[in-house]
Amino acid sequence: MGKAIIAIGLMLLAMCGLAVAEWTEPVLLTEVNTETAEEWAPFLSFDGLTLYFSRVRDDSFYYGRIYEATREEAFGPFTSVREIPGELNLSPGHDLCPWVSPDNLRMYYHYEYQGIFSLRYSERSSIGDPWPEGRSISELNVLGDQIRAPKLTPDELTIFFDAYELPGGQGGYDIWMATRPDRYSMFADPRNLDELNKVSHELGPSVSSDGLKLLFHSNRNGTYQIFQATRQSSSEPFTEIAHLSAFDTPEGASFHPYLTNDGSALYFMRQFGEDRLTRDIWVSYLSGTNTFYVDVEDGSDFDDGLSYEKAFASIQMGINTADNDDTVLVYPGVYSEGINFLGKIITVQGIAGPSGVPVVENPDGFAVSFCNDEVPESTLKNFVLTKNLTAIFVGSGSPTIKNVTVVNNSYGVMAFSCSEPQVSNSIFWNNTYGDMLNCQASFSCYQSASEGRGNIDADPLFADAGNSDFHLCSQWGRHLSEQDVWILDDVTSPCVDSGDPNTDYSREPIPNGGRINMGAYGGTDYASLSESR
Repeated sequence: MGKAIIAIGLMLLAMCGLAVAEWTEPVLLTEVNTETAEEWAPFLSFDGLTLYFSRVRDDSFYYGRIYEATREEAFGPFTSVREIPGELNLSPGHDLCPWVSPDNLRMYYHYEYQGIFSLRYSERSSIGDPWPEGRSISELNVLGDQIRAPKLTPDELTIFFDAYELPGGQGGYDIWMATRPDRYSMFADPRNLDELNKVSHELGPSVSSDGLKLLFHSNRNGTYQIFQATRQSSSEPFTEIAHLSAFDTPEGASFHPYLTNDGSALYFMRQFGEDRLTRDIWVSYLSGTNTFYVDVEDGSDFDDGLSYEKAFASIQMGINTADNDDTVLVYPGVYSEGINFLGKIITVQGIAGPSGVPVVENPDGFAVSFCNDEVPESTLKNFVLTKNLTAIFVGSGSPTIKNVTVVNNSYGVMAFSCSEPQVSNSIFWNNTYGDMLNCQASFSCYQSASEGRGNIDADPLFADAGNSDFHLCSQWGRHLSEQDVWILDDVTSPCVDSGDPNTDYSREPIPNGGRINMGAYGGTDYASLSESR
C-alpha cells in the first residue's frame, strides 16, 4: 500500500524569495521526457502526486495534448505517465499549459486552433473521472486572439495569463491578470502588469500559493530566461524583479517555470540550441537544509536517511543526524523507542498515509523528551503517542507540540517548572494520572480542560480506540485504514474543525470547514471531513 507522503515544504527559506535561496543543480526529469516529442509547461498538483504537462509532436495531427505523470508519494520519481483520460484532448486543436485546482477537479489550460489561442477550463465530478471537453473562458478570450498560459491562485479568484499585442500592453507578449469575487462569477477588470512587462516578450506566468511571487520567462536579455517578481500583499503591484540565473540554460533557453505549492521545488522547461526536440522538463530543489526520512518497516539506520529509498529505521537516528533547521519525516508504523530532541532546532513530523500515522510506544519511559532548552522552533507534530509511562517530558525550554494524539499513557505531558511547552491542536485522553502536568495547552481536547484558550473536554469520538484507530468520527466522512476507503459515521467528533483558527488547514481534504482538526491527523490528507463553510 502506498505511503502517500504529503508535500512538506521548507517554507521558511521559500518565504525569503527564490532570488536569495539556494537551489540544487537542475536535473532532467527522465521518467516523463521522450526523445520524439517536446515536453511543455509542467504543473505539479497541490498534493504533489501528479505532474501535468503538455506533450507536443509534429508528426501527429493532434500534436499538442495534456499528459499526467503520477506517483504514490509526494517526493521521488513518477512511476506512471499517460495522456489524461476524457474528451478534453480530442478537440481538433492543441491543448497546452494546464493548471489544476487544489481539489483536482478543475483544469484551466489554453487551446490553439489554426493560430488562434484561447483560454479554457474543464470540470469533472470527482477525482478519477475523465476530463470532459473544455469550455471557453469567453470574458477573457474576447480581449484578443492570442490569450495563453493560464495560472491561478489556489482560491481560483485571480488568473494570470500572457497575451500578444493587446491594447494597453507594452508590446509583444505581456503578462496580464484578472479577478472575480467568487469561483462562479466571470473574470473582470483585466490589467496589464506594466510593472514587470517590457517591449520584450514576457510569458508563462506562474504565481506562488500566497500570491506574492510571480515567476515568468522573458527574452529581455536576448535569450529566454526565468525571472521572479515579488510584492508585499496581493493588493499591491509586483516589484523587486530578479533574474533567476540558477535556471539558465547554457547555449539555450529556459521557459515556463512552476514553483510548487510548498515552495520546495521548481519545475521548468529547457531547450538546448535550436533543436525543439530538446525541450524537456527539468526540476531543481530548495537546498540549504536537509530532510531526513524514517521508516520503521523498510528503513535501516546504516543508510543515510536522505531519501525515502534510504530511510533510517529509527526516529532517534534521524534526530541524531539532523542539524538545526532540518526536518525529520517519519512514515507510519509503530516505533518502539524513546526519542530525545537533544536541544536541536528541528521539525520532527509524522506522515499520514493510508495505513495511518506513526505511533511511538515506550512503556518503561518517555516517548518524547525535551531536556536541553529547546526553543519554539523545535517542533513535534502529527504523531500518536500511546502505551508510554510518560508520553512527553519537557525538562526545560519551550518546544512546540501540535497535532498529536496522546492516549492510554500513564502520564500525558509532564513539564518542569522551568519549562513552557507550546501545545496546541492536540488530543489527550485516558491518560491514567493526568493529561497536562504543570503546563497547559490551547485549542486542544483533554479531560481536565477547565482552562486554556479554545480547549474542550468532550469525548473525542475516536473511530475505534480499542483497536488503536484514532481517526475522528465524522458524518461527512473519515478514512478507514484497513480497506483504504472513506466511510460515513453516525456522529461527528467535536475535535473536527476545532483547532487553532490561525493554523494552516489547506492539506485537509475537501469538504472541510476551513479550520484544522485536532489530533494527529489534523492538517493532513487523511483528516476527517466536515461540512464546507
